[in-house]
Parts: sequence; structure tokens; C-alpha cells
Amino acid sequence: MVDYYDKESVDFMSKILTSSGQGPETYLPSSLHYLPPRPTNEDSIDEGKMVLFPIMEDLLLRCNVSPCDIDILIVNCSGLCPSPSLTSIIVNKFKLRPNIKTFNISGMGCSASMIAVGLAQHLLKVHKECNVIILSTEILSMGWYQGNDRPKLILNCLFRMGGGAILLSNRKKAQNVSKYRLVYTSRAQWAFEDKAYKSAFREEDSKGITGVTLKKDILDVASDMIRAQLTGLGSKMLPTLEKLKFVISIVKKKYVNKSNEVYVPNFKTTIRHFCLPVAGRPVIREIGKGLRLGEKDMEAALSTLHRFGNQSSSSLWYELAYLEAKERVKKGENVWMLGMGSGPKCTSVVLECIRPINGESKKGPWGDYIDRALERQIGEHQFNEMKKSFKGKILPAIHPESVRVRLIAKDIIEALQRGLSHERVWSDPGYASESVGRVENGGGYDETLKAMSEAPEEKMDVDWHKQDEVLDDSWVKDSRKEGGKSGVKSSTQHLEGMKWEVLVVNEPVVNAFCLPGGKIVVFTGLLKHFRSDAEVATIIGHEVGHAIARHSAEQITKNMWFAILQLVLYQFIMPDLVNAMSNLLLRLPFSRKMEIEADYIGLLLTASAGFDPRVAPQVYEKLGKLSGESGLRDYLSTHPSGKTRAQLLARAQVMQEALALYREAIAGREIEGFL
Repeated sequence: MVDYYDKESVDFMSKILTSSGQGPETYLPSSLHYLPPRPTNEDSIDEGKMVLFPIMEDLLLRCNVSPCDIDILIVNCSGLCPSPSLTSIIVNKFKLRPNIKTFNISGMGCSASMIAVGLAQHLLKVHKECNVIILSTEILSMGWYQGNDRPKLILNCLFRMGGGAILLSNRKKAQNVSKYRLVYTSRAQWAFEDKAYKSAFREEDSKGITGVTLKKDILDVASDMIRAQLTGLGSKMLPTLEKLKFVISIVKKKYVNKSNEVYVPNFKTTIRHFCLPVAGRPVIREIGKGLRLGEKDMEAALSTLHRFGNQSSSSLWYELAYLEAKERVKKGENVWMLGMGSGPKCTSVVLECIRPINGESKKGPWGDYIDRALERQIGEHQFNEMKKSFKGKILPAIHPESVRVRLIAKDIIEALQRGLSHERVWSDPGYASESVGRVENGGGYDETLKAMSEAPEEKMDVDWHKQDEVLDDSWVKDSRKEGGKSGVKSSTQHLEGMKWEVLVVNEPVVNAFCLPGGKIVVFTGLLKHFRSDAEVATIIGHEVGHAIARHSAEQITKNMWFAILQLVLYQFIMPDLVNAMSNLLLRLPFSRKMEIEADYIGLLLTASAGFDPRVAPQVYEKLGKLSGESGLRDYLSTHPSGKTRAQLLARAQVMQEALALYREAIAGREIEGFL
């Protein structure tokens, strides 16, 4: 990139990316992965096929519609207008009917998809018993700017790949399966003003390099267009009382007191959900402020920006999918989709939900993201509650034990991150600010290394549970298998962008755990019994292994089935036995399985970090002695016995694999990752 970008341009784009609100998982086409990018027209066509073909196939399958049942096809894409057209490419691929009506929308920017909905609405008024498919995307390959003109560099930072496919129909049978009814569409055109017309303009720079110039005027223009949309939307949909308040405020301002503010109607009285332009975090928040929206109202837009970036006109459909995935849209509620694009134009679409929408969390683009977001949210909550609970007992960042533990953890996290293709994130804060509160028991606490006090050692039963006979490394094998496939990421996307933090708590508890989201907690009671760095690394590696394998999310899913099963048991068995039976037969073996899996992952991880893995069996045996275990306690514990774990990890095949990684690490050869 340095071949054609000067340092100032690189710094400028870095600043834009940092403040944009985008996360590490957005997508750029393969043609822009090269340095320097040299996209061709063929690359643009390939990008279009890569996006449009899968979403078209998915729509037809999910809606159970045959290609022969499509009467009208609309494709919107601003940056690419090839010959044959994009609609012709789709017709050829899916062998659509020869009499199908096709429309291409180009140059309309981020408002194009809503314009396509308005076009479809008018077409369906003329053509009865018809199905219309809208394919909405933006092609980035030919739009990449390779000069140093700052107003043209902004688009490089904000726009990312994506696409949406929408089916609209006026067929009678569609009423039984449709999610929404189209209630309202509107478009405001502002090209009659010169300032507005030039606010977003595709042109060449002084060196003849083509790019889209974004001027500061665009914010003022956007404000005017949104105001016009609000006026039109309000006159059609607002309740009479809200309209009356608005008119009275105008009269008061004009005739009574000119300093009075004009009343902003409460659109939440008729609109329940909002899909806003994803033009950057500051823009989303400014629009939300103007509409008096809360954080929850802006959540869909901010989450779409973070996960997928600005996908131009299709972003609004990702926002709607987000609301559906979280099951927020209820029957009878309205959704307002607001699009703004070059021209400039501002478009509105209001949809009314006409049936319950359930089970979408696993079907759309948000399935895995929602799970990960919830997982991290739970971890953050537990971590904050724990800090309140241990107020005054958290060792400061400069305490020797705190420094030692954090350095060990840092080595382990860096070993993990060598195999990940994202920017490393290591958060190493001091914990001076603490507030009062009480910690809740949950998640990570039940899956930790527990030994509350020194107890007399009891003879251990070497005949452990059958399930423990095979060291369960299925997650690691699956991850490797996926990672070995060309172009497929291994199962570690949940670790991307994770902010790892470490706390050391001055308590005599022999305990350590890793909460969802990468929050590691170690108690000083553990450090008194395990003095060497390798011993501490073994325990931290085990806890990080839980985070790698997403055991917290697995437990959440599993416990949902426990709740259902307990209700069934309650009907047919004595209620007093329900909890005991479900704990003994279901919960504990599942948790024990996860502990063994975390042992194996942790062993490989600590070895990759340069800590001797041969210490691990001794650590787990010692933990067993500290907890005072017996054969019965072994079975009824969430953890397998210390001796069981030690014997499993000491097996030749397991230890040889770990030692190979350890020797690579201490030899100074950087290991890319064991996953």
C-alpha cells in the first residue's frame, strides 16, 4: 500500500478505521487482498457472482419458491453496471423465465435498496399475482481509491462486502407465510441544490485517479433530507395527539416566543424498531440523537456496522435480520427503514410485522454473532460483579504477584494469538477503581479448579468413569480439519477482538477461572501452593482452554435442555428427586467432559507458550490431594479426579505432541498456532 499512499494518507485512514465502529470481521473482496490491489472488470463481475448467487439460492430455498415463479427481478448496485447487466447474469445462472421483467438500479448509493422496494410496490399495483425479487449489493473491486486525496479515502475505510435478497409478493397464498406487510414508502430528492448535488461525487483527482469525494456538506444535506422524511412520515402515521403537539409548538414559536423549541414528535408511538443508515458510528449516534432514540433503538445499526461494516444499501436488511435474530419484532409492530444515498436521496420504508417471527437466530447472518455477543456480555457482567465483590482485595497492577501472573497469562495469550489472523488485543489495566456489590455464582465459577482448604489425602480409585478413558480432543481436531481446508477459517472466530484481562485476588482460595470474553481471575491461595511459573501457566492454560472451546456457551445451550427435561420429570417422578437425578445423570458428566477437553487444549497451549508441559500431570495430582478426593467424590465432582487427569495427560501420544510444541518454543522458532 505504501507504493501509492503517503504516510499522511495511511495515518488518516487508520484514524478513520479506529473511530468508525467497525470490528475485525468485516469483508473485502479477494481482489483487494493483494498489495497493491489491482482490481479488474473481471474481478468485479466475480465479486458480484460471489455475493448475488448464494443469497439468491438461499432465498429460493427458504421461501420454497421455484425460479420459474419469479415474475419481476430488480438488482441494485451503484458501483458496477456491466454489459450484460447484473440482472442478465442472474437470469442466465438461475434460468429464469423468458418473459421475466428485469430492472437494474445504478448510481443510487446507500438508498438504492429502499428505492427498489418503492419500485416493486408500484409494479405490484399494476401486475397482479406476481412475485418480485430484489437483490441488493455493492461491488467494491472497482471502487477502491488508490490516491492521496483525503475526501476520497473515506470510502476505502467504511464500505465492505455484503448483500441482501428480498421477496415481495401480492399473491393471495403469500399472506399466510409473509413476515411483513409494506405499509409506507417515500423518497426525498435533493439534487436540485448545487451544494447537495456535489456533496458525494465520483470524479478524478489531480493525478487522474478516480474516486468518490465526500464533502462535509453531506451532513447538513442529510439533516435536511431526514427532516423532510419525518414530515412526510409523521403526516401519514403519527397519532393525532402527536401531530397536535407539533402544530401547537410551531404556533407558539411563531406568535408567542420565538426562543421556544419546535416539538419533535415521538415516533416511537407508531414506530417500534429503527433501521438506520450505517455510515459510521458518529453518524448513527447523531441521527439517533435527532430522533431521540435510545441505545437499544440504535443497537441494530451499531451492531451491523461493527460486524459487517457499511454494506451500502443492503445494510438495512442486515439490521432487520439482527432484530429478527434477537426476536424483538412482534406481530403488529412497525419497522422504519431509513436509507440515504448519493444524488443525494433519502428514502423511507415502513414494514408491519404480520406474524410471529421465531427461530431466526440460527438461520441468518447473525446466528453465531448473537451467541458470541451474549457470551461476552455475560462474562463482562460477571467480571464487573466480581470486582465489586472483592473490593479492597484485588492486588494492584504493580504488586509482584500481580505482575508475575499477568506476564504468564500474556505469554499464553500471545501463543494463542499467533495462529489468529487478527490484530492482537491485550488489555493490561490496573484495578484501582473498585466499587461495592455482590458477585453472582454462575458460568465460570462452576467450572473452575476448586480446592477450598487442605484436606487429608484419601486413597484414590484408579478405575475412573468410562467417559474419561479417552482424552477428548475432538474440538482441536475439528478446528484443525476446518483450518486445513482452503479458504476456511478454523473454529476460533469467537476469539477475534477479545479483550483479555487478568485480576489477582488476595483470598486463600485455591482457585482460578476464565470468564467468557477473556477475563482471567487467579486467587493468591493458588499461588501459595503452586510457586513455579510452569505450574501457574498449566492452570491458566486450562482455564483459557475453556474459552477456546466455548464451554460457557455450550453450558448455556445444554442448560436450556435441562430446564425442559426437568419439567417433564416433574410431571412423572417425585419432585424432590428431580434436581438430584438431573445433576447426577446429566450435568456432571457433561461438565467433566469439558474439563478433560480443557486439560488437553491447555497442555498444548502452555507448551506453545514455552512452559514445560511435563509439569501438568504433577499439578493435577497436587490439586486432587488439596481437594481431599475419594472415588465417590470423583464421580460427583464437576472435575475428574486429579490422578485421572494426570494419567490422561501423561500418556505418551499426548505428552509427545505437547513436548514437540515446547521444544519449538524454547528453540526460538515462532509457532503459528496449535489449532
